[in-house]
Amino acid sequence: MPDAPPSLPRGLSLWWADLPTRRTLWVLCLTSVLAVVCGVVQMMALNQFPILLPLGILLGTAYFLLAMSRNLGALLIFLLTFAEFFGLLQESSEVNGIKLIDILTALLVVPLVIQILRSGFPFHGAVGRRMRRATLILLVLLGGEILLTVLLSEQGLWLSLKAAKPYSYYFAFLLVPIYADSPAKIRRLGAGMTAIASILAFMYLLISMLGEIPSLPGLIVGEANFVGLGTFTRVRSNGAPLVVAMLLYQFYRYASGRATRLGKLALVLLSIGAVVHFYRSVWIGVLAAVVVQAGIEGKTGARTLGKLLLGLLLLSVAMGVINRDYGEMILSRALSTVTEVEENSGSYGVRQEQIEAWAPILQENWLVGIGFLHHDSTVGQQMEALHQLEGTGNYDIGWVDLMGRLGTLGIILLVAALYLLSRSAWIPALAAAGGETAILAKTLAAWLIVGIVSLPGYPLLSSGAGIFPLALLAGMLAVLEEHDESPRELPGEQEGSGNAGR
Repeated sequence: MPDAPPSLPRGLSLWWADLPTRRTLWVLCLTSVLAVVCGVVQMMALNQFPILLPLGILLGTAYFLLAMSRNLGALLIFLLTFAEFFGLLQESSEVNGIKLIDILTALLVVPLVIQILRSGFPFHGAVGRRMRRATLILLVLLGGEILLTVLLSEQGLWLSLKAAKPYSYYFAFLLVPIYADSPAKIRRLGAGMTAIASILAFMYLLISMLGEIPSLPGLIVGEANFVGLGTFTRVRSNGAPLVVAMLLYQFYRYASGRATRLGKLALVLLSIGAVVHFYRSVWIGVLAAVVVQAGIEGKTGARTLGKLLLGLLLLSVAMGVINRDYGEMILSRALSTVTEVEENSGSYGVRQEQIEAWAPILQENWLVGIGFLHHDSTVGQQMEALHQLEGTGNYDIGWVDLMGRLGTLGIILLVAALYLLSRSAWIPALAAAGGETAILAKTLAAWLIVGIVSLPGYPLLSSGAGIFPLALLAGMLAVLEEHDESPRELPGEQEGSGNAGR
């Protein structure tokens, strides 16, 4: 950028000198173009309701401005959309035939693409090398499975990409340094994720007590039957795993003595939300995660585990006081796990039947899996009819979904990528050091354990709902490591390289 003309006033001269660092001109021009495109899309989608056009254009323009200026608000708006605006908007909502969440995803990724083209990989130094290897492995995994699906099944590329969409959320960690590139922004992102998850948990509690609310179509409501106890209203949505992830985050903040009053209130709401979500595999996963993490930390972890058990006891007593039947139903749900396994009944028996249906498919495709077959494709429908499957994937049994789609080779690649994304989270010295980096390290490690333990009954590692929070936590931890908040370097990593390229 040339020097400012001498005739300019001092204020304009300062603005002119600062222009290259803020990249104001290209951001303004690109935002204007995208805003016009957004307006056209809104007009095409909302032409039957002219009164909504100004609002649609305004909201679209605001989102473009936030995304192109790399404002954290854009990522939080996407999180709200991902959580279906607390049930107000279904995940399948479309604008002119295209899912709204896909449109917002594409716009959110634009600054990442610009960053890669202009400056290279968004992470740098030793952390960047590790995250770059994880990215390469994920690219090989997804790209290879999509290619094999197209070549071996003759399914079209578009349907293969649609079926692979949930796994693409593993790349969400790349977005974090674009929209939250400092420790302060990471803390704000954690607070925003907690707020969204807490409100969603409150909506779960409200519906479980009052029943289905027609104005919240994004929340899936079902009735769980209990012999001698009647029925219990259970609630779930695409944002349910976010509730559990933020429950772990706020629990570790509380256990480390860094929780605020709002954080403690959020912890209570998130705990209740995880309970009324009513998936036993997730309950077991959370308990197992804290136990394993306690083993990593040593004495400090033992105190953390004690706080969890005390909290569970107090929560159970409080819920029993509020509604005795409510407490009995939850206790019955927990105890029925043993009964179902012994008698091969209930949801355990249903899952056993599904495993039997999948068994021949897993035996024939044990190496690379069936790939990303879509239930709308001819070959996908033929497989469903031949083996009496509910779908080409099975979200009720997470490990079957992973093994069926990816095969043994694909799972090995996925494990390698997950290890690289979470490598520092398994270092005892980091977990015991305290600070925000340690809290995120514990949360990421615990979330991975929850995902693994819950695989027999919940697809946290194969559905976008579970993958997205995991990827965000990995990106948040990596950003903090780059800013040298980590108390020690990883083995083999050069000291002081965390901030390289920043």
